[in-house]
Amino acid sequence: MRQLTRFVWLLLAVGALPGCGGTRGTAPRPTGSATLTIEWPQRSRLIPAASNSVAVQVLDLGVPIVHQIADRPASGGFSTITLANLPVGDLEVAADAFPLTGAQGTPQATGRAPIRIEAGKTTDFALTLASTIARVWVDPPGPTVVVGRTTLLNARATMAEGAGGALVLVAPEKWAWRSANPAVATVNATGSQADVIGVTEGAAKIIATDTESGVSGWVEVTVTATPTQTRIAFSRPNGAGGWSIFTRYPDGTGETQVTTGAFMDVQPAWSADATRIAFSSNRPGTGSDIHVMNADGTGLTRVTVPTDIDGDGAVATGEQNWQTGRPSWSPDGTQIAFEVACVAGASICTVNADGTGFQRLTDLGTTCTSPSWSPDGAAIAYDVGTTATSVWVKTLATATETQVALDGRHPMWSPDGRRLACTTGAELFLINADGTGRVGLGVDAGRPAWSPDGSRLAFRRFPPTGGSELWFINADGTGAVRFTDPAVEEDFPAWALR
Repeated sequence: MRQLTRFVWLLLAVGALPGCGGTRGTAPRPTGSATLTIEWPQRSRLIPAASNSVAVQVLDLGVPIVHQIADRPASGGFSTITLANLPVGDLEVAADAFPLTGAQGTPQATGRAPIRIEAGKTTDFALTLASTIARVWVDPPGPTVVVGRTTLLNARATMAEGAGGALVLVAPEKWAWRSANPAVATVNATGSQADVIGVTEGAAKIIATDTESGVSGWVEVTVTATPTQTRIAFSRPNGAGGWSIFTRYPDGTGETQVTTGAFMDVQPAWSADATRIAFSSNRPGTGSDIHVMNADGTGLTRVTVPTDIDGDGAVATGEQNWQTGRPSWSPDGTQIAFEVACVAGASICTVNADGTGFQRLTDLGTTCTSPSWSPDGAAIAYDVGTTATSVWVKTLATATETQVALDGRHPMWSPDGRRLACTTGAELFLINADGTGRVGLGVDAGRPAWSPDGSRLAFRRFPPTGGSELWFINADGTGAVRFTDPAVEEDFPAWALR
């Protein structure tokens, strides 16, 4: 939920505080009463927009003796709480403001005031509620952004200094962002979120302020000329009945959930500049289509729609429910290769990144899947077959198709374009682009993904306990290590320098 906050509320006094109090003793204490009048300011102000009820307690020596709740009147204005049968003497009134009626939610403001009760009299009193914001946080810590790219920051306010303090609601329009060094990084903010744009190499403090309370938080952003870290994109169940796209660093830190919802968002693929992710999703409701989004999950766009793939002049029912997957970007980021499966067969197709220019590259009857675009943009590798598969490469300029491996599937070009990583299901192997120099890496694996420097591969394994896990291995076959929590099912790795 977006945060809404700080407020100082004046609960107006009606009349004056009496000057004398009763005495305490062993005999039953006489009683009096008190009246609290609450002014609810116009909703154009922050406080009423964020608060819809006030809970009031009267305490005698720190022990609550009376508790009442006042909900905001529908028309605003004033409401009155009468506190009857209060013991004579010096008491204390405590009040908390809540975002929901019935004193539900996290308190947004709190206040205390002394009150003196006289026998048989009604005391009117005033109370001021102050902001509960103790700290503003800016996440994630220690972010890095490349010159010309953006990174997303989030601000949040808490009721305590510790990171686990309860959130305080802050109205989106009450967040103010600025860069202490705009020559290095600039800020484009909306509410509690801000895009930081790298301008030149260096460091810039990015500051977020809740303008109602005046409390600020900041984080230092490092701007580099080239990416210094790599990230893995992958899919896993999201607890909402679907699979989502996640990213994290190879050391397991910095995990971010990029998509949400009860959809099957799978098979992520980074663009060459790592600013966008293509993936397959059933978001349309029937079949599945290729979607593209920014690396932070914004700008989601569906780029494929069912079309006349078999060329008979009509989009048949089987084509309307087609299944698309395994997207692979062209090196210049203008096109996406992908597989299409429908009743007519399976084929490798391409589409422009804006959704135009659909084209089928392979015959439907040959069952071609898992395309991988070469780093120089000249060829696309793919596998052919169903149960028994082989690996082929199609040179785009001449439409020449060459068989590279008699068996294997899920081919993936190395960053230098010299080799392909493939799997038989029983073994992960590397092979030169001309079909020579095949080397097995000694692990059973699926869906390999190269590290940006070509020194390692990520891949999927099926453990004996079920599900799927992500692993790393060096390109020479050494150093196999699990990347994921064994209790969590994860699949479809993609690796990028970002």
